[in-house]
Amino acid sequence: MLTDLKFMAGGGDKEAAFDLGVVYRTGSYKQKKNGKDMIKWWEKAASEEVVDAVFNLAVVYHRGFDCDDDPVEVDLEKAAEWYLKAAGLGRKEARGFAAECTAVAEGRKQREREREDAEEGGGEAGEDAENKTFEYFEAAAEGGDVPAMFKLGNVYAKGEMGQELDYVKACSWWANAAAEGHELSIENILEHAGFDAKKELKTWGGVVEVLEDKLKEAMPAITGILGNMYRWGNGVERDEERCMELYERSARMGNAESMWVLGCIYDGGEFVSVGEEKEEGKKWMRKASEAGDTRAKKWVRQYDK
Repeated sequence: MLTDLKFMAGGGDKEAAFDLGVVYRTGSYKQKKNGKDMIKWWEKAASEEVVDAVFNLAVVYHRGFDCDDDPVEVDLEKAAEWYLKAAGLGRKEARGFAAECTAVAEGRKQREREREDAEEGGGEAGEDAENKTFEYFEAAAEGGDVPAMFKLGNVYAKGEMGQELDYVKACSWWANAAAEGHELSIENILEHAGFDAKKELKTWGGVVEVLEDKLKEAMPAITGILGNMYRWGNGVERDEERCMELYERSARMGNAESMWVLGCIYDGGEFVSVGEEKEEGKKWMRKASEAGDTRAKKWVRQYDK
């Protein structure tokens, strides 16, 4: 499959170029993780308006990419540019990320200016920038931007950006994001659900009411996200068996993303404990395709002969 990907990507297949970038991002098919090659193939796909490639480039420059071969350093200005391009191609959540990157970059510039200029009044300028940043995030969140919902939750949970501390509003925004499968929002909800009585959250009953329906909607995605955590060892010890159990549970609940991942794992023999099971991989790819996953649909057209 890797040989086919390289051949198609080199021949101008934009989807194959994207997939090859993913290979160098994840180190799958026994390839070393490589930032330079990842960027190269995603930029090639992005030039053909593959929105996932555009968005992934933004994320890489936003968060950085640590690997042994050609790591990618954080570059918030580049990240904002790629996020805006992704927003222009229909990724609604990208605009909020662009606002975040721009706000952080501007904040750093502001602090640098304040260090250089110790005159009075610098704090007021910083306050104006903070108010504008809040307005950007609020508008993006109300427009359906999931990362902006997460950010607003954080703002209210900490009493930042000139807002009063309000756990009800915080958890309401996190719950909205959690219903879309946003991993960090789910983690924040779980953390605050075990709150310390010293916080004196007299309105916690209201928070529970807000969360109940949203979390029911989010459960398939939450389960899949837990599978991701065990797959990559993010915050937990890597566990292939637990990972597969969670992915399969999520897939049975109808999560197309988990179906797609199961297909990839079985088809590529990613796990030692699973091995390469092509027929099982085909089964899950077909299910993911039927559930509407565009990557699985393409895979089925190309390889399910």
